[in-house]
Formats: sequence, C-alpha cells, structure tokens
Amino acid sequence: MKLKVVSYNIKHGEIAGHDFSLIAKDILKYDPDLVGIQELDYFTQRSPGLDELALIAKAMGYEHYRFARAIDYKGGQYGCGIISRYPIEYFEVKDLKVLPREEGRSCSHAVVEIGERKINFFNTHTNCGIESGSSQNMFSQIAELICGKEYGIITG
Repeated sequence: MKLKVVSYNIKHGEIAGHDFSLIAKDILKYDPDLVGIQELDYFTQRSPGLDELALIAKAMGYEHYRFARAIDYKGGQYGCGIISRYPIEYFEVKDLKVLPREEGRSCSHAVVEIGERKINFFNTHTNCGIESGSSQNMFSQIAELICGKEYGIITG
C-alpha cells in the first residue's frame, strides 16, 4: 500500500493572506491521502468567524475532516486538523500536558480505513522548547498514544 501524507502549518491563514483556496491548491499539488494541518483558527475573532479547516477541505474537494482544539482563543478555538481522502471512522483529541507558561497543545487521533487496513493517523503541533524539556515531554506523551497501534502515521 502506498499513501501520500502532507503536514502543513498554515499559521492561521496569515501565510496566504487568509485565502484558503491558495493553501488548498498548494496541498493538492501532492495529491495527498491524509493531511495534518497545524495552527488553525476555528471561529476566532482573528480570522473573523471562519472555520479554516472546512474552507481548506472544501477547496480541496475532500469531505472528511476533523478539527482538534488545543486552546480557546479570541472567541473561538485554535488547534490542528486532519483532512482525509477516506472516511474517518473514529476520531479523538487528547490534551497534552505542557509547562504552565506554554501554550496548550493536543494530539488528534483518527482511524481511517484504506483498502483492507485501518490506519491510525495522529497530528499535533509541538513546542520548540528544547531547553525546557517541553518537546521531550510532549513526545513521551505522544509515544504513549501511539504505542501498540498498527499502521500508524504522525504529523506535526
């Protein structure tokens, strides 16, 4: 089985001047089966009431997507998302423990059936706090989520 997977940090749409069709076009160049997107706004004031993930998925022509909240932000939520060419059979979001002064993080887990296999697809947005040990702590928590899963992919 061959899968095409893309990980994309959209910086809440700022990188494309909030033109989500440009982001979709950029992702579609790779004809992906699964996409992990980081730094999404979901109905925030900063991105005036938009569901950024839905806009990207629809511009790509993909029907299957899920948002994973990391924090509440400016009247909405901020986090990551998963877009899939295939139906998402199961989806959960796990909050990750971070240091008190750091922005909240989560890890999403989707199960997607592709052919005869169930693929465990994880997506997160890691911290850059190498000095503080925060990244290592996050990776340890993610490792626990992944442990024992067959056919797993992680982006972030």
